[in-house]
Amino acid sequence: MHLHNLVATRGVRIILTTHDLEFARIAERALVGEDRRIACDAASAEAVETYRRMIMSDTP
Repeated sequence: MHLHNLVATRGVRIILTTHDLEFARIAERALVGEDRRIACDAASAEAVETYRRMIMSDTP
């Protein structure tokens, strides 16, 4: 992927906002926001799972 090449060869850091959880998994780290605060700052797989749990807990 082109983004990985930029990071690896040039040391570029990328901040990306997405709702695509599979795409979010390619990140090194991820933040999850809730109620205007950071609810999770972790490796991407952990952050995605935290987000899924948060969403499922709000489901009636």
